[in-house]
This record gives sequence, C-alpha cells and structure tokens, in this order.
Amino acid sequence: MPGRGVRSYNLVGVQRSYVGTEVELPAGTHQARMEFAYDGGGIGKGGTVTLLVDGEEVGEGRVERTHRFLFSMDETADIGSDAGAPVSEDYGRHRPPHLRRRTVQLAMAKQ
Repeated sequence: MPGRGVRSYNLVGVQRSYVGTEVELPAGTHQARMEFAYDGGGIGKGGTVTLLVDGEEVGEGRVERTHRFLFSMDETADIGSDAGAPVSEDYGRHRPPHLRRRTVQLAMAKQ
C-alpha cells in the first residue's frame, strides 16, 4: 500500500495478519504508534491492533492468534527490516529501515 502504513504479524509462517492505515500518510516527520490490546484468557489468543499517527487513530484491525511459546534466538521483533524469516512477503528480506528512532514500550494488560 504505497503511501500508507501497514502493521504486519507473521505467526511462524502459518498465518499472517495485516492492519493498514485508512488514509495516506503525509510526507514529513511523524510519530507512528501501534497499540495491541490482547484479548486475554490464556496464551496464544488474539487482540485488536490500533494504528496511530501523531496521536490520531488511522487504522484498526485484528490479529486472531499470537505465538504460544518462545521465539528462537535468531527470530526477533524486527522494525523496518527482517533479520530472520520475512514478516511480510510484500518486500525483500533486508528492507532498509526508514525510521529515525524506535521506541518499544511494554505494559501489562489490565486484569
């Protein structure tokens, strides 16, 4: 989707989920954020993905399943490139990052 942001999740090559922005992203510097609200109820469940640009929601979708166990040491949470198996078949294995800064914040789900 040229001009649009896409969040891709690869469930160990068995299932891929994509959530894209509903609008084209304007040129320039922006803060892009992805929030994942886990459904809960055990491991391997799904959740809702919300995409935000500059604090405004621009896309939402579902990931139906998540990985139930540990990832191997050679698979990582890649942002902007792939060090292991490609997250998406839409681009090559070593896509150059276009991000100036990457920040990952983890928070426990509300019980």
